[in-house]
Amino acid sequence: MESNVAFIVVETSINHGGVTPWIADDPRVAVASEAAFADIPGWVSSLGADHVVITSRPTSGSVARLAATTLAGARPEVAVAHRVVPTTSVALAASGLNALESGSDAVAVLGAFDHLTTASASGTWLRSVTRLVDPKPSLGMHVRSLFGRGFVAMTTPAPSVGRTLETPPVGHPLLVGADAASAEFAAVVALAGAHVVQSVPVLADVKRAHGSAGAEFVALAPVVRVAEGTATCPVCASRQNAVTCPYCHVHCRITEPA
Repeated sequence: MESNVAFIVVETSINHGGVTPWIADDPRVAVASEAAFADIPGWVSSLGADHVVITSRPTSGSVARLAATTLAGARPEVAVAHRVVPTTSVALAASGLNALESGSDAVAVLGAFDHLTTASASGTWLRSVTRLVDPKPSLGMHVRSLFGRGFVAMTTPAPSVGRTLETPPVGHPLLVGADAASAEFAAVVALAGAHVVQSVPVLADVKRAHGSAGAEFVALAPVVRVAEGTATCPVCASRQNAVTCPYCHVHCRITEPA
């Protein structure tokens, strides 16, 4: 079933009001601060979305869950899912946009998003890791951070802290949340080697989120197509393979093979 799906990335390290599109000319993926709760239902209505995914990093997880509950209560006609993923906010936004391009079925879009947020190579370039909490740097990294500058904190597909950038997936550019003229962008370019690097809009206040100046990045994994569903949600009518609809949280009706 064709759906109008939208993503909202909740990011508590920023404090601007309102819900704003991540990419100026594509409002389907937006970013919201903790102060933007009251604006989310109106934004969803103006967009005409019938399915919404509210997502965040773990540090913003409780706020994202509350935002999802609030939206579901304010707009009961809208099916709402929420995802808290240990990755970067740039990765969440880019995964959402890429998942939307993979199809128009709400459950298939969510399945693509789930795959992208865990399989993609994401992390943050940081000047220092002395105040980094997650992923936790080793004692040796703390010591090096006192004398050197430039560290890579990978979040997916496996958390790690080092001085080099793990090889991103082939065929996908490295998206960096930083101005192309900034020192942070230049630092990531220097680590990327021959890999294509592209500047994208900043989502998180990296210094506030991780204790040091830096830039989030992600190289998206290839999209995995989800098999056609054999069950139907009795509320939003989406086709899926799950027993329970990830949006409506009700048991689906399974279609028996002829």
